[in-house]
Amino acid sequence: MQTDNSPRPHVEKNHWASLDNQRAFLDELAVQAFKVPPNADLSHWYKINNKDLLKNGASGLLKRYNGSIVALLSTVYPEYTFQAWKFGSTPKGWWDSKDNVNAFIEYLRNELQIEKGDFEPWYNLTADQLVKHGGGGGLLERYGGSISTLLADVFPDHDWVPWKFSKAPQNYWESLDNQKKFLDDVAKKIGASSSNMEPWYQMTKEAFRKFGGGSLLTRYNNSVSKMLIAIYPHHNWKVWKFGKAQQGYWDSLEHQKLFLIDLASSLGFRMNDWEKWYEVSTEEFMKHGGGGLIKKYNSSVATLLAEVFPEREWLPWKFSKAPQQAFSKPETLKQVIISVEKSLGISKRDDWYRVNRSQIEDMGLSHFVTKHGGMAAMLKKYYPETAWDERYMFGKSTKE
Repeated sequence: MQTDNSPRPHVEKNHWASLDNQRAFLDELAVQAFKVPPNADLSHWYKINNKDLLKNGASGLLKRYNGSIVALLSTVYPEYTFQAWKFGSTPKGWWDSKDNVNAFIEYLRNELQIEKGDFEPWYNLTADQLVKHGGGGGLLERYGGSISTLLADVFPDHDWVPWKFSKAPQNYWESLDNQKKFLDDVAKKIGASSSNMEPWYQMTKEAFRKFGGGSLLTRYNNSVSKMLIAIYPHHNWKVWKFGKAQQGYWDSLEHQKLFLIDLASSLGFRMNDWEKWYEVSTEEFMKHGGGGLIKKYNSSVATLLAEVFPEREWLPWKFSKAPQQAFSKPETLKQVIISVEKSLGISKRDDWYRVNRSQIEDMGLSHFVTKHGGMAAMLKKYYPETAWDERYMFGKSTKE
């Protein structure tokens, strides 16, 4: 038997045609070159590769088997079933055989201690595990790098759930039907249904990824609301209830009105109960998902309502937080004068002297009057032709 440093022995023509010669050579090679005890288990051959055989004069022998150590050993030792994946690499085209693929998966099942008929553990199978056990390269290439496609081919009778794998099959999420199947499955887990979509508003990106929809969410720029609107287009979604509306959503007056209708309902009144809006605070907008909307109007409910419902005559001072710029506007002063005169039955100028401070406070106008320098100063701006006397205002004394 040759060693690494000895010259190559001469092999007679047709020497390798004999299986007995092939076996005798391999038996002797195992003992002398690879130090394997006689009659040892043939599994030691898994540690030998083509380079080892070539170094020991087996080039002609390997050539008979097209360089395949698996084909060589399987022919010479038919009593032993060699598992091709245990040799550093499998013969070209080896994974094209469905029987070979099935044999490997059965071997892998035993190695991973997966019970027959238990399919759940297969969802956790990774490419690294396949490679570690000899199933990398050609096997995954045959199935486009998709573990789910591989297992669906091996276990065709099982109803696989593609999104439960770490990676769904290529192009799987391009189908809206597949997307809807996934969301319908998630809906069952979170208690949502076609008649109750409320649980979806609590769905976060992180929670959605845990359900296996990370790749799907990416298709919608990681926006849960965009995804749900696209997949369930017939539902009347209240986008603001997702915590944060999509960029540009509040630019639409129609969207703003939809929110106001919903907010009014949540607060127990109809949207056209106009007087009720004076009681609504900025905090209520924030609490009900309208933070982005109210910020668009500098956190002013009065400014928002004046923009959305310009046909209404809004009285700025009646809001809990009136916009500061409203106090200096001539039109606001006019509104105040007309409102007070109407409410208190003022028909002539002197009637203003009988107005008392508590009446002004009840109407929410104390701050407004103060801003204008007092009652007389305010009235002088509106009725400049009248000589108003501050001494007689708020019933301080009786004006003759």
